[in-house]
Amino acid sequence: MTRNSWRLMLGIYLFGVCGTSSVSKIVPLAGDFAGAFAFGAGTFGLFVSIFAFPAVVLALTSALVVERFGSRTVLIAAAGTGVLTNAVFYLADDVALFWAARLLEGVAVVHVYTAAPALMMRMMDGARRTTAMTVWSSYMPVGTALGMAMGGWFSETENWRMIFAVHGAMMAMALLVGLRLPQAGGQGPVGAGLAQRVAVLGKAVVQADLLAYALSYLIVIGLGIGITFAMPAYLARVGGYSMAEASGIVAATTLAMLAGSALAGGVFTRGIPVQRVFALAACAGVIAGTFAFVPGLSRGQTYVVLACWFASSGAAIAALLAALPRIAGEARLSAGAALVNQAGALATLISPPIWLSLAAHSGWAIFGAILALCWLIAVVLGAFLGRTTAMTSA
Repeated sequence: MTRNSWRLMLGIYLFGVCGTSSVSKIVPLAGDFAGAFAFGAGTFGLFVSIFAFPAVVLALTSALVVERFGSRTVLIAAAGTGVLTNAVFYLADDVALFWAARLLEGVAVVHVYTAAPALMMRMMDGARRTTAMTVWSSYMPVGTALGMAMGGWFSETENWRMIFAVHGAMMAMALLVGLRLPQAGGQGPVGAGLAQRVAVLGKAVVQADLLAYALSYLIVIGLGIGITFAMPAYLARVGGYSMAEASGIVAATTLAMLAGSALAGGVFTRGIPVQRVFALAACAGVIAGTFAFVPGLSRGQTYVVLACWFASSGAAIAALLAALPRIAGEARLSAGAALVNQAGALATLISPPIWLSLAAHSGWAIFGAILALCWLIAVVLGAFLGRTTAMTSA
């Protein structure tokens, strides 16, 4: 890849990191929200996940917005909205404003998750596109780890709201980067009206291959979000860690997803079928994920099994995202990105309340059963990946 290609990819990547950290920055602040707003575990879980509600409603239509205004314009507007919502979080004392800002933050990020990969896929092709999408897959662990680490740093202190000042500064940086990104218009018919655009989008997203792909992606992302959000509370309950310590462990081990993504990317270039990589990652995920919940592990053992879990998850996500351009095809890039966005939004909305509740009361066996069942379904749905035999250079 050329220097300009890397510069473009990293600029777009920053938006993904900012978006994901918007979710995870809140997780370590459970105690602070309990003290400030009397949030119980269920209410806090809802506050975390309601961020995804706008995405559930708007993910598919965000493709129309990107087609109409272009990815660059959408990314700039989303970053500006992120600056505004963080300012509200930092300054507001009314809990209603917090809920409103959380929803508005979700509106901004849903458009990031459609515009960013669509821009990346349009500006690159062949081997560069495969490399870019493999790297793009790592924005989730990096953003999650960064948000968890920042939130953990300020949690349970008098200055817990400083996390919003820091994240607002990140969004401002992304806004400045966005001003230098290239504009990329839609690929739909020139002059197409809204009805025609909706028809084109609707026809694309009901294709069986894209739907199976999106459901498999939903499951994998849901498991990743679930364990990431549940593990700090679970470790605090069964391992005797403080919330800050537990959040730090999860934040550090989340970065193992980068190793998993990189390993998967290297394997793809050697012609190994994506479907095989995905199935192997699923097997490793069941084993490592289950052991992560076994009580009595030492700190070192906890680091090892969580790192193995996140590496497996990173490899699986990389396999899915690297396959997206070929599964979607040139004519369905925006629709494919929007459908993946929709799946990720549903996972973000559904997973936190369920997993946070399980973390408060359940034993390790129930987590193992959930992991085994979900990974099995994801692998069966992922059978279509066999069509994409390998991510070789084009």
